[in-house]
Amino acid sequence: MFKSIIKTCFAVGLCLGVAGFGVTPASAAECEGAKVVLLTAQAESAYRAEDVDIEYVEDDFANTYTAIVIDQETGKVLESYSETPDIPIDELRAIRSGESSTKAVHNYNTKLSRNVTLERPGGKSIDAYTWVEVNVTADFSWAQIERVNAKGHQAGNSGAYRLNSASTIVRTTSFPCNTVSVQIHGMIEVTSSNGIGISFGSLSGLGFSMSGSSTSTWTARKAYDATTSFSIM
Repeated sequence: MFKSIIKTCFAVGLCLGVAGFGVTPASAAECEGAKVVLLTAQAESAYRAEDVDIEYVEDDFANTYTAIVIDQETGKVLESYSETPDIPIDELRAIRSGESSTKAVHNYNTKLSRNVTLERPGGKSIDAYTWVEVNVTADFSWAQIERVNAKGHQAGNSGAYRLNSASTIVRTTSFPCNTVSVQIHGMIEVTSSNGIGISFGSLSGLGFSMSGSSTSTWTARKAYDATTSFSIM
């Protein structure tokens, strides 16, 4: 069962001196991105707070809590973040709020993920699903990451494009800690048979290395690199 928990309109007025049309990536505007708050951790969105809405959805069946970042102007989904703990969400909330039947310190594993948009050719998205599973010790007043259990990433749209030589690196080297950073890199490969309408021209305009031609079969490649950080609350 899916429950739409809350829809928060971020119109805080950050970076008012930055001009632009439509959604502006926070990094390009040199200001803070919208804050995305999950159950255990929070992250900074790639997009400016004033340009987006964030909708939170809880899936009881999958035991997953998701934040969906939406372009205020177009209503399109820009990116999403999720958390899937190995204990029930209600139990985790009780631990962090101090409402648990026991006040003892708790230890649990939780999977934190982000659907990262690597490129957006012609309005189509080339995404990477990036995730890290961490072990957390927490009670209602504090929490820390003890270790990283696993990490990885893969193409977000199965079959439409490939992420070759894909590598996932945990940049955090000292544990326990409050923030874990995960870097992904590799090579995007898109072909003329991608099936989702990505065109030759839209890719060549984004700096892809092109082989073939727009009137025949073609292959496009481009290196990618992205980092996602999650901070314990």
